[in-house]
Amino acid sequence: MKLGVVACLHGNLGNVRKFAARFRKENIDAVALVGDIGSDEKQKQSLVKIIKIFSNIKKKVLVMPGNHEQLRAYYSALKKFKKNKNIVDCTKNPKIDFCGQKFVFLPGSRLSSATGAGFRILTNRKYLKRFKLFVKSHKKHFSGRVKPTFLSDFTKYFSERAVLMAHSPIKFNTKNAIDVADYLEATKNFIIPKKLSNIHEKDLHIVSKDSIFSYEIYKDLLKAKLPIKRQIKNVGDDVLKKLLKKYKISKFICGDIHEAGGRANDWKGRQVKQNKFSKELFFNCAAGKDGRAGIVEFLNDEARYRMVRV
Repeated sequence: MKLGVVACLHGNLGNVRKFAARFRKENIDAVALVGDIGSDEKQKQSLVKIIKIFSNIKKKVLVMPGNHEQLRAYYSALKKFKKNKNIVDCTKNPKIDFCGQKFVFLPGSRLSSATGAGFRILTNRKYLKRFKLFVKSHKKHFSGRVKPTFLSDFTKYFSERAVLMAHSPIKFNTKNAIDVADYLEATKNFIIPKKLSNIHEKDLHIVSKDSIFSYEIYKDLLKAKLPIKRQIKNVGDDVLKKLLKKYKISKFICGDIHEAGGRANDWKGRQVKQNKFSKELFFNCAAGKDGRAGIVEFLNDEARYRMVRV
């Protein structure tokens, strides 16, 4: 089977239309939207427009939240398509058998919660009380209720032949792996100076110690010699990696880390090249907002990928 995979669209409708046209031309069997789909503002409307465009391909559209989706906006948007059997809400249907291939969708992220995030992965239930206290003390960070997914419960869907679809990558230790992030980290609290605040005031103003943000977007702050340092390192989920090892899962697709987009590797973190069938494939399909997505083909017990650019 042939699967079109898109992550981190962040509401870019122009690219959505281009991806939809490309996937139709490629005659894919289904589209998977693996998180951070709509814009942060007016998220429900954004999600509805994006899903509607992909629905016009007349193929399955498998929808899963990442770490930006607001719970209420997500479910309100999916409700609009409840009569369309081609639109699948993967929070309610995490295990899907399609075209002879088994997929498991893991909604949300365990690594971080973007502002407004309504879906969170927790290792097990013993962390729930602590997380509820965190949500309560950071009300401005979240938009209403947060729905947890517990890895300890979710493993009932795991098996050796499953393809795991997640928003965030698992942990590797090689410099060109799918989880290598390039970001800035505040070493202490500071206020962005006036000469830069007009550029970033919508996103940042008062920065707290240990806050992290994109190097590519905010590298001018580094040049201004503010109390921040650049970090380039593997940031994937080590807990999830151990579970994949335990259940011998060797096919994994994600997004989230934009700067590692388009990369694929095997279990040892070695590069897997495009258009080459492999028994092990860990693939970051890149950020759709930047005009990049992926097509993954499955044949017997192997998979191959190629990048799509629009």
